[in-house]
Amino acid sequence: IQSSPVKELRPYQRIVSVLTLTLTVFSIPIVALLIVFLIMIVGLVVDGQRNETAVLRSRGTSPFQVVGLATIEGLIMGVIALAIGILLASLFTQLIGNTRSFMDFNYSSSFIVSYPQTIMTTILLALFFTVLIRVVPTISASRHTIISYKSDRSRLIRRPFWQRLGIDILLMIVI
Repeated sequence: IQSSPVKELRPYQRIVSVLTLTLTVFSIPIVALLIVFLIMIVGLVVDGQRNETAVLRSRGTSPFQVVGLATIEGLIMGVIALAIGILLASLFTQLIGNTRSFMDFNYSSSFIVSYPQTIMTTILLALFFTVLIRVVPTISASRHTIISYKSDRSRLIRRPFWQRLGIDILLMIVI
């Protein structure tokens, strides 16, 4: 080769970085909706378990032990979801890779599924974040004994934070 193609490829490198940034910016609202959804679901789970948590606290369990149980539960559920997710992702990627056209699959080709090098960091961050989302509401629930929990339930119930902040109305406007 007489001349290097680096000069001609530089504009494409700039375009790739701009497109990557654009896709990242477009994915921010989706990630925000996912986080709000996770927080709401975990809030429902913790509210459903508040009575059991209060009974545990009344029988001598410390708040640290209740939070530890929630952490272990979150880790176990996260690892199970991770294993099932990796298996399903590999199977679906293999299926998509073997597709020639609509409903025409070619199983004779050897399609290899590979993972990027940064996948382990991403997995650990996602697992940490989901366990953190699971544990934070449990901290406030672990402060109640059965007596304080029942007395709080008998009083006026306060609206959830997402209703107080108006997030539900904002989500309805977006939809």
